[in-house]
Amino acid sequence: MVLRSSEYDVWDDIVGDLYDAVLEKETTQLQTALRRFERVISSDSCHLFGMSNVGQELFTVQTHPFDVTEDTTAYYNHYRHLDPRLKLAPKFVGKAWRCTDHFSAKFMDRDEFFQDFLVPKGRQFTAGGMLAKASDWHSTIVFNRFKGRPDFSDDELASVRRYFPHLQRTVRMALSDHISTLLHGAQADLLQQQAVGVIGLNRLHQVLFINPSARQLLAPLPDLGWQGSTLRDGSPLALACQKAHRDRKPQPIRLSTVDGELVVTAWATPKRSKTAWLPSVSAASDQPLHTCVMVQLLRPGHRLTHSLLMELYGFTAAEARLAKELVQGTTVEKYAQSFHISVATVRTQLRQILAKSGHARQQELIAHLASLQAL
Repeated sequence: MVLRSSEYDVWDDIVGDLYDAVLEKETTQLQTALRRFERVISSDSCHLFGMSNVGQELFTVQTHPFDVTEDTTAYYNHYRHLDPRLKLAPKFVGKAWRCTDHFSAKFMDRDEFFQDFLVPKGRQFTAGGMLAKASDWHSTIVFNRFKGRPDFSDDELASVRRYFPHLQRTVRMALSDHISTLLHGAQADLLQQQAVGVIGLNRLHQVLFINPSARQLLAPLPDLGWQGSTLRDGSPLALACQKAHRDRKPQPIRLSTVDGELVVTAWATPKRSKTAWLPSVSAASDQPLHTCVMVQLLRPGHRLTHSLLMELYGFTAAEARLAKELVQGTTVEKYAQSFHISVATVRTQLRQILAKSGHARQQELIAHLASLQAL
C-alpha cells in the first residue's frame, strides 16, 4: 500500500500516539491510539495482550466494550486451548496475517473452535499475530470484524503489517527490562501461597522448590518417599516421577488419609526449563527443573470444580467440563450434541482424560470422581 503525501502526516500522528501512550504510561491513552488505527483498517475491535509461558496474563488492552463481556471469560475458560491460531502464531512472529490466509472454509466448517466460538459470535474474520516472543513471555494483537462484515482486504492487512514494528517497540518499551523480575517474582509468590502443594525436582530427584502446603501435606507420609531435600530411590513417588518422564504423562498416586483422599501427581517438565527465579532451598537450586509434583487433599464433601480437576489431573478446561458432565450421567453422544462438537472430538478428549487421570476405562474414571463427592 502506497500512502499519498497528505496521508503521511496522519500516519505519523497515529504512530506517535502509540509512543506517547507508553511515555505517559496511560492505558486509556493506548486504547485511544489503537482505536485511531482501527479506523484506518475499519476494525470493530482490538485485543492487545501479553502472556507468560505458563499461561499467566501479564497485560491486556481492549478497545471495545464487546470484548469485556462474558464472551471473553468463555474464551479463556473453555476455548483458548482449542484456538488453532495460537498454535500457528509462533511460526510468524512479527508478521501480521489473516485467519483466511491459513484456514480454509473447509477447515473452519469442521474445526471445533471456529464452529463453537468464532462463527456463532460472528468473529471469524481476524487480522493480527504474535508481535514478540521471549524465553518466558510473548505478546499478541488481534483485530476483529464483527458479524455480517467482510474479511480484511489486502490493503488493510498491509496497513497492519506496517503498524506491527511500532507495536513491537511499544510493547517492549511498556514492559521494559523488568519483565523477568516481575514475572518470576509473581510466579514464586503465587506458588508459595497456593493451597495445592507444589514441589520442583531436578534430574537427581533433589528438591529445588517446595511450598508450605506440600511440606504440611507430605510430612505425615514418610513412606511416600519425600525426605526433606530429596526423594528416596525406589520409593512410590520416585517411581511415579520416572514413569511420568518415560510415558510423558502425569502420574497420580492416591492415598486415603484420616483427613480425606490425598492425590499426588508427578509431571515431566519441558526440557531446558530453568529455576533461577524459584526460592532456593537446596544446593541444587541452580540446576534445571526436571519434575514437578502437585499435592492436593480432597476432604470429604469437597466440591470438585472445573479448576480443581484441572489442578489435580492437568485437564484442559474442555476436558474438565467433559469429565464433570460424564459423572452427571451425560453420554458421549449427548455431550457432543449439546456442545455442538463431533463425537470423534469428544472421544479424543476422553482418551486424554483417562491417560491423565491414570484410569483405563470410562467406568473407572466415573466411579472414582463420583466417590470423591457429589459434583
